[in-house]
Amino acid sequence: MDKKLFDLISAATPRFNDVIANGLAVEHMRYVEGYIDRIMRTAERDFPPELRYNGYRRCTPQEEFTEATKRLNHQSTFELARSDLYLVKYLFSFNGEELEPVYLYLPFVTEAGIITLRGSTFAISPVLADKAISVTSDSIFIPLNRDKLTFQRLLHPYYRNGEREAAYVIWSQIYHLSAKDKKAAASSTVRGRTTLVHYLLAKYGLDGMFNRFASIEVKVGTAETITEERYPASEWVICSSSQIKPKTVRDKFYIGSNIRLAIRKEDYNLTVGGMVAGFFYIVDMFPQRIRPEYVNETRLWRVLMGQLLWGVGSNEGKLNDEVAKHLRSLDSYLDSEAKTYLREDDVHCEDLYGLLYEILSTFNHRVTQSNSQVSSMYDKRLMVLRYVLKDLTSAINRFMFKVNSTEKKPLAKSDILKQMKRLLKPNLVMGINREHGEVSSVAAPGDNKYFKVTSQIVLQADSSGGRGKSKTTSGDPSKHLHSSIAEVGSYSTMGKSEPTGRSKINPFVNVASDGMIVRDPDKIPLLDEVQRIIQR
Repeated sequence: MDKKLFDLISAATPRFNDVIANGLAVEHMRYVEGYIDRIMRTAERDFPPELRYNGYRRCTPQEEFTEATKRLNHQSTFELARSDLYLVKYLFSFNGEELEPVYLYLPFVTEAGIITLRGSTFAISPVLADKAISVTSDSIFIPLNRDKLTFQRLLHPYYRNGEREAAYVIWSQIYHLSAKDKKAAASSTVRGRTTLVHYLLAKYGLDGMFNRFASIEVKVGTAETITEERYPASEWVICSSSQIKPKTVRDKFYIGSNIRLAIRKEDYNLTVGGMVAGFFYIVDMFPQRIRPEYVNETRLWRVLMGQLLWGVGSNEGKLNDEVAKHLRSLDSYLDSEAKTYLREDDVHCEDLYGLLYEILSTFNHRVTQSNSQVSSMYDKRLMVLRYVLKDLTSAINRFMFKVNSTEKKPLAKSDILKQMKRLLKPNLVMGINREHGEVSSVAAPGDNKYFKVTSQIVLQADSSGGRGKSKTTSGDPSKHLHSSIAEVGSYSTMGKSEPTGRSKINPFVNVASDGMIVRDPDKIPLLDEVQRIIQR
């Protein structure tokens, strides 16, 4: 071929994004040590005052050999197969005394994001995730560092000025029950969901909840004290129980509650209606327990939450203590990194309770947003470290919770060492080839790794289900056609398991240093017009 012609063709041909073509995992996995260190320092803010985190150091080859062979426990075998891991020691002190280091293996990758574990080769693909809040057709998912929260809704009836009304009550299983606890709760005479309103009541009481979040005053009474004569319909909204026994209550002698709420007409809106529905959801399950004189006693709400979690009949003092301990653990759920991600989604919260109210007040609006927003590949971030290192971050946060919830006061050095040995195990990262959708075995017979390896991306919904088939349906709004696939995805190399083109990434796409997808300004008018045609 003529060299001048070849040069002209080459100059007119678009260039691959080198970071994408070479593997985004290669770029992101350089910062594994800094990421875990940041998680440790964030967790340290909630450590007991006696315990301090003093940083980390890479182990020398001699230190790594000594530590690895020391842990053989008199076994006659040793793992000689290659694993792309290296040992790092994390330093802690207790009351000024240095503790034995915590040793953790961290992963590294070779070209194209390839990693070898116990002699088997895997590829790490980036996960296309929402900034902070993921919305489906009927739920909201928020992956915090401390936990993954899923919010859902259910309808509950009540009366407003004598007319029957139903509003959505938002709930989430924030407390993770053991198998034994689930069995006990299933046999209880009262079963129900732990709603967001219940968490706000257990933290602040009724007046505190409405004053703090809705900035309104609510009058509480009974059918004898909250009447239309005292609170005329022209100025007030009177809300009362439907007095219908919920299906989750198995009390043969059920008597509904006559408790009422009076709210000024100008203060009543959809969000307040949702809070009222959440209040009567609890009232209808415990009609004889909730009385006007007790609604601001947080102990009442904590005991009732404990009965929903562990079953009616348990010792109420113990239930109050357990739920109080659970609520204290929630105070540290929103770390600095979570707050940063939430601010990018225009959610400004200082603690988890502020986030719960944000979800409660915006849930219906978020889930009824247009399908085009749900199915778009724009305004999302390509992430690697959060998903690859989730086993480590989960263990660090469990360790933080355990050292804070120990029953022994004052805290003993032996308690710390026990939890370190039980939770912060060196080989935690060895499980990333199981139940990690972003880690897969890929065969790439040629030298060009893009087509088989670095072109792969994983959708957030598929990131935690291992390497099995996706459970999504064709009616899922997130799978609808969207013009962003032409710029971010790859419609020409679609796989059988993901025929929408979202499982492959365009090698020409623009990606910011933090993984955010950046739209090409030259293509915005064309692609927006295409999207309008698709929606039409």
